[in-house]
Amino acid sequence: MVMPLSEMRFQKVDEQKNMRRFYALDAQPTLFGEWCAVQTWGRIGSKGREKLTYFDDWAEAQVFLTAEHAKRQKRGYASLSTSSLSKT
Repeated sequence: MVMPLSEMRFQKVDEQKNMRRFYALDAQPTLFGEWCAVQTWGRIGSKGREKLTYFDDWAEAQVFLTAEHAKRQKRGYASLSTSSLSKT
């Protein structure tokens, strides 16, 4: 089964403000049957920061990813890519 919105990448560039930011979201299964949302953000060219959020099932993780996607668009980030990954 293919699950949408499992990997998303965004960027926000404003040369006048010297702003070059990236934001990435990904969902990955854990070894214990949970799902983990991985959020990575920072200045383009840097390693950035990372935050992990755990969910009991894929449906909860997908609700979180959808909300974060909307939040990034509202804050002016441009979507670079959205790919679908298969859930095993």
